[in-house]
Amino acid sequence: MLGCKEKKKEADKHIDVFSYLKGQMRYIDTVPRALLKINNPDSNLPDSSYTDIKSVHRLVASFLDNPPNEDAFNDYFKQTVFGDATLGTITISYQNQKQEDIFERIDVYANPVNGDIRQVYILKKGEDASKEGKQQLLWTHNKGFSLITEFKKQDGSDSVLVTKIVWQ
Repeated sequence: MLGCKEKKKEADKHIDVFSYLKGQMRYIDTVPRALLKINNPDSNLPDSSYTDIKSVHRLVASFLDNPPNEDAFNDYFKQTVFGDATLGTITISYQNQKQEDIFERIDVYANPVNGDIRQVYILKKGEDASKEGKQQLLWTHNKGFSLITEFKKQDGSDSVLVTKIVWQ
């Protein structure tokens, strides 16, 4: 007797950006590097200092703590791929179609010859809309990242903080 088997929908292939970022965090955990932190609040003069790995983990934590699961990614993110002659990359973009999710957009910039990831860009909404606006993370493979945070000041005005981490 043959039993009925439900066919599983084959998952769309996508780049697991969040696993990639976790791998990059393991990389900077194990490779001895100086971590230079550059803050540039509201387009004022930048302030730089060296920082420790724990501070870097805290900066990136909001992007890694609650990533979309595989099913949600496959169901709600629309993928587009195009060659970007200006950047010399293949750009794979994932646009979230579900308005209430915190991750809005993810772009992966890959080497067109070997497929290696060069950069990752993630745009997310703040978890607390009354305090945070949006955060943007631009990660450059094995080199560093920029984190742009938009938020409301106590007086209600908008503010932007750009934090750049470069490992040397």
